[in-house]
Formats: sequence, structure tokens, C-alpha cells
Amino acid sequence: MGLRGRSYTVGISLCYLFSLLFFPFPATAKPASCPTELEPLVEALLPELPGYINRELQRSRSAVGVASRSMDDPDASSYLLLAGRPEFEPLPPGTARSTLSPEDNANSEVYQAFITTLERTYIDNNVLEFQGYHWLFLTPASSGWRLVTIFSSWGSYPDDGRTTPPQNSSNSAMGQGIRTWLRDCRSVSRTN
Repeated sequence: MGLRGRSYTVGISLCYLFSLLFFPFPATAKPASCPTELEPLVEALLPELPGYINRELQRSRSAVGVASRSMDDPDASSYLLLAGRPEFEPLPPGTARSTLSPEDNANSEVYQAFITTLERTYIDNNVLEFQGYHWLFLTPASSGWRLVTIFSSWGSYPDDGRTTPPQNSSNSAMGQGIRTWLRDCRSVSRTN
């Protein structure tokens, strides 16, 4: 990338940072307790999800160590920018739900939510933005909601209609970030 391309990228980044300083995201009020219904739970999760995921990504980068990271590793410099567009319609038979374990699939108390994320990766001085499509399978428990599993697929941004096949991302930063948020949400309910 030439000097002109780098200065353009730096200029866009600086504009974004200044916009956050002068026009920050509206503060969301913390709920007094963790929502017991699925839709309000996911609505409460979405504005906080980027922070949780980015902290998980940072922890995983710190655990690996700077010296052993490769610039070709997209997770080495990926960030979640936004999460939104929740949908709650059940998936048709033969989709990701069919890959749940027999115990989870037999449990009628497994609910699903679909969310979309906007993510950014820096590779070789280039900025790549892409969309993530995530199917969350959640179950209510006596202590609060739990993540059963999550499947993720990615596509370009802006959308060109092509996506990767869904894959189990339960052990990814996305899965761990959602588990941590749910844990924190449950702890709010216990302290009130």
C-alpha cells in the first residue's frame, strides 16, 4: 500500500476516533436484573457484546504472546465493532440445530436467536471489514440463561451474498464472550 493509501486509512481511523469522542454511543442503562425472557435478554446483550468479545480477543492474544503471533493470523488483529439485527424465528429442520447434541436437541427448552456482527481485521496494512452471522442456542436455567452452543458464518462487508458454511464457534472468543456476559448478567440478578 502506498503512502496515499496509508494516509487515507489513518485519516479514516482518526475521523472515527474523533467521532467517538464528540458523539459517543448513547449510554445504555444497566438492567436491575437479568431479563428472564429471550428477546429482552438478547436486546440487553447486543450493545455490550463488542466490549466482551474484544476483551476475549485481547486475552487470547496476550496468552499466545506477541513473539509467536503471525501477521497472517486474522485473530491477531481482529475486532468486533457492532452487534445487532436480532431475529428469533426458529431455523427450519436440517440447519444448524440438527448438529446439536442429542441431549440438547431433545430439550424443548433450547431457544435460538440469530445476530449479525460487523468485524474488522488488519492484515498487511489493509483494513478488511466483514459480517458475522451467529446462531445462538440458549437455555433457561434456575440461575439464569446459559449458552448451549453457537454456530457462526462470515461474509464480506458490504454483503455480496456469499458466506462461509456455518461452523461451531462455541469455543471461540464469541462463545466465551457471550458466556461471560451471561455470567455477569446472572450475577446482577443475584446481587439485587
